[in-house]
Amino acid sequence: MEYLQATGAWMNEINRCIDDVLVKAGGIRERGRWQVSSMDWPRYFQVVGKSDKGLVGFVGDSASGTCEVWCKHVGQAHAAPASGVKEIAECLDMPPEWAAIAITGMTAVVERGHAALSHYDGWTLVETSEGRLLPGLMTQRGTMVDIDRAIGAGRLGLGKAAYTVHRDGDGVWAQPIDGGGRIELERTDTRWGSYVLLPGAETVTEEMHYAAWAAWSAQEPALARVGPRKNKDVYEWHPEGDFSISSDGLVPVVRYQSGEWTTVVSIEGTELVNLVKGEQTYATGISVPAARYLIEADLIRQASQPGLSTSTTPEGLSQELVDMEMAIYEWADNDFGAGEADVRVAYLDAVPYVWVDGAGIIRLVEGNVGIVELVRPCGEVWREGLWETIRRRLTEEDERVLDEVNRQRRAHAASQSHSEVTTIRRNRCRPRQDRRSSMNSKNRAPSPSPAHILKHESEELIAAVDDGNTHRVAEILATIDEITHHVQLSMDREIVSSTSPACWMYNGNYIYPEHIRSAQIAVTAPEETA
Repeated sequence: MEYLQATGAWMNEINRCIDDVLVKAGGIRERGRWQVSSMDWPRYFQVVGKSDKGLVGFVGDSASGTCEVWCKHVGQAHAAPASGVKEIAECLDMPPEWAAIAITGMTAVVERGHAALSHYDGWTLVETSEGRLLPGLMTQRGTMVDIDRAIGAGRLGLGKAAYTVHRDGDGVWAQPIDGGGRIELERTDTRWGSYVLLPGAETVTEEMHYAAWAAWSAQEPALARVGPRKNKDVYEWHPEGDFSISSDGLVPVVRYQSGEWTTVVSIEGTELVNLVKGEQTYATGISVPAARYLIEADLIRQASQPGLSTSTTPEGLSQELVDMEMAIYEWADNDFGAGEADVRVAYLDAVPYVWVDGAGIIRLVEGNVGIVELVRPCGEVWREGLWETIRRRLTEEDERVLDEVNRQRRAHAASQSHSEVTTIRRNRCRPRQDRRSSMNSKNRAPSPSPAHILKHESEELIAAVDDGNTHRVAEILATIDEITHHVQLSMDREIVSSTSPACWMYNGNYIYPEHIRSAQIAVTAPEETA
């Protein structure tokens, strides 16, 4: 199954419609799951419902332009067109009256999603000087771009139509590079600002186009925002970041920067991206869906920390959402270490999002049933019941993505000063409840102990030193420092201080482990210990 080719603003209304359909259709039974996916060629958009009895696909494709419904029962090799409401109800394991509501609702959702996805063919990029790319919208008369971006881009186009754009009062005009007379440009006002028509401006190649698409799509939310639309046209592409072209050796790459994040995509491998946060590499060679997940997880972690939140927690949170959050805490405590789980809740656009370290991101959907939207590290996005969600194990691809990002996070953290991170723990977040036995997963493998991690990293360190890989050595040392610091926190401070060598030096200064540095502990010089 293909992942969503793009998420973001155009998916907001579609996600809202899906949530409404699931609530009206009696919700999701304990083992029911729903996933949205798309593919570029042949172009299709589909919503798939899955139960223990089979699966049902609502598919909108480029051939028909309408929604077709397919069923696949457990044990069948291939899906076949649905025979009617009864068969669909059997596959979804729900009453026929609920299935009828799901058919009507999901058909409308898929037709809208397919139309929105097809509309994305209207965007392009215009080549400019200094390797920058200018986002534009194709029209019958030519390519339209934002006026301010056009003026600040320098030279537009690389052929005979190359010119610079200027503003003179309310008028906008172009000056050809070859010295010809200035050209008055057609101006169009949109809800986002003023656009100008650029006749003859050259757009990028198809390979560059898809690389730019992947770079931009990787920074769209992993879970779509379902808050107020705020007058945004769900059908129009409108990125706010900056595109540029550079070279990785002899292969051109597209860079897309939005805020503190930069995604880098090679034109020869548009399925994989590199993530850069600030000036440091965050992850390399990961899929577009995985990049969305990692950026979303980082946003939730930061927004959940005191003093860093830019979101507003809505007043009067429903009891249903409170109960769902409490259940997630209980599950995380049981599966991740007796109250030591790192669970973060952040309100983004007044919608609660929960991040559980090593598990996934959950968007809580408020309604008359317990529906959540879940994204795994690999990029899969499902809507299902809460209890089924929290029992689902990670896949090998999930583990691979988490391993990559954890290495990068440790390296990133080692370059910064240590700061206290507030962790939401069971005894702070909610009262104790008698749900542990029902939510404890028996199939999940236990987390590795600090001793196991230290043993593994020590072996890796020896190999890295032997290979002369200084970058890898630095990463491993940062990991060992972090784990050692964690272990020391659980030990008696006097024992640690008495056994720590007094002659540790860094840049000529004597040092102790960070957590025991205080005014009560005297740092003794080596010559005084003799």
